[in-house]
Parts: sequence; structure tokens; C-alpha cells
Amino acid sequence: MLVKQCASSLASPACRQDEAAEKAATAQPEPPVKLSAQEEVLHTLLSNSRRSIMQLERQQELLKVMLQREQQQFDRLHFCLKKAHSDSAYIRVLEQHQS
Repeated sequence: MLVKQCASSLASPACRQDEAAEKAATAQPEPPVKLSAQEEVLHTLLSNSRRSIMQLERQQELLKVMLQREQQQFDRLHFCLKKAHSDSAYIRVLEQHQS
């Protein structure tokens, strides 16, 4: 019946989708390909390497954030040191003028 409907509607997109769904439902799944021992080892090594790369990339991002924070802390401390040096010089000048 579905075939007649499709033929009468001149293969509308909905009918083509129905035909594709019928073909997919009747198609047999392909059996999995058995890997050789060498392929299994290489596949495992590849997966481990991919995991290591992802972990290192996460650590790299964390290190970037930590580096930015430490740079900001360094800049603040450097500013404080310059300010303390300036204040100390100002106090020495005031003490010299008072004596």
C-alpha cells in the first residue's frame, strides 16, 4: 500500500523518507570487524594518548589561569614596594627639614 501511495504522489519527500526507513529497518547490521592483536594494541595506545592530550590541555588551561593570577599578585607587590620606597624617601626628606 505504501508503494502505491508513493507512486501516486510522484515520489514526494515524505514517501522517499518512508522508503528509506523501510530499507533501514530491513537491512541487516554489518558484523563487527575483528581487529588483529597489533590493531588492538595500537587502538589502546591511541586512546591512552588521546586521554593524555586532553588531560594536559586541561592542565595547560589551569596553568594559564594560575600564571595570570600570580602575575597580578607580582604587579601588586611591586607597586607596594615602589610606594613603600617612595614613602620612606618622603619621610626622610621631612625629617631632614625638621632637624
